This record gives sequence, structure tokens and C-alpha cells, in this order.
Amino acid sequence: MTGYPVPPYDCNLWTITIIRIIPADRQQHFIWQTRVLKVNLKIADFFIGTCSGGLVALAVYQLLSGSSNMFLAMLLGGLIGMVLVLPLKFLLMPFFGAFEVVIPLGIIGMGVGMTAGMLSAIPNISGYTVIAWGDLAGLMVALIIYFSNQRLTNE
Repeated sequence: MTGYPVPPYDCNLWTITIIRIIPADRQQHFIWQTRVLKVNLKIADFFIGTCSGGLVALAVYQLLSGSSNMFLAMLLGGLIGMVLVLPLKFLLMPFFGAFEVVIPLGIIGMGVGMTAGMLSAIPNISGYTVIAWGDLAGLMVALIIYFSNQRLTNE
């Protein structure tokens, strides 16, 4: 026996390597910290979806609120949304992972942009309504992707 405790089964290779370096009295604290970090990153996915949906809706509403053609507003809203989330993808991908950022932001950018463009073409609609729709749609996309990922990884 080498004197190393058996690591828990949910640790990845990086965690197991670090545990071998840390003294035995500090290992449980490190394992607890990594579990807290994993939970915080899962919660961050929902915040990223909600905030990016609201940001896209706000930008589209500010740029297209005077438009009267709903079809043109839908097309321009989709383009604005896709262009707006592109820098967010590159900014957030190293920290949260490609699957957790690129796929939801792509759907949010196009979907929220198109619907927010159509909503902003409605006369006398409040900007708060459009932003609330963007937040709700971003959260729904994040939830759908999270639960579908859970279902696919548990099969």
C-alpha cells in the first residue's frame, strides 16, 4: 500500500492527481472545494442563459423598436442576436466549456433575436416586456439543454 487514500469515484483525473500531492489532512477539504466548484459551474449555466437572453432582447429592442415590418424585424433581430453572442461565446468558452456555452448561446442568439425583433415591431410594446421574454427564453433554453444532457449521459 502506498499510503494514499482511495479517491472518491466521482473525481476526474485532474482531481486524483492533485489529491496525491496534497497531505492527507487537507484532502477532504480539497474534495469539498471541487464539489462546490462543480455545483457553482452548473448554476452559472442558467445565469449565462438568462443574462444573455436579456442582453440580446435589449439590444434588438433598442435597435429595432421603430420598425413596422415584422418580417424584416425578425430577420434583422436574428442577425443582431447571432452577432451579439459571438464575442460572448469566445469570452465564456474557456471558463465554462464549449458544450455549456456555444450551443445554448447559439440557440439563444438566433431564437431570442428573432422573437425580440418581432415583438419590438409591435407598436406601443414596453421594452421591459421584450427583455422579460428574452430572460425567460434564455432560461428555458438553458434548462432544456441541461435536462437533455442529463438524460443522454444517464442512459
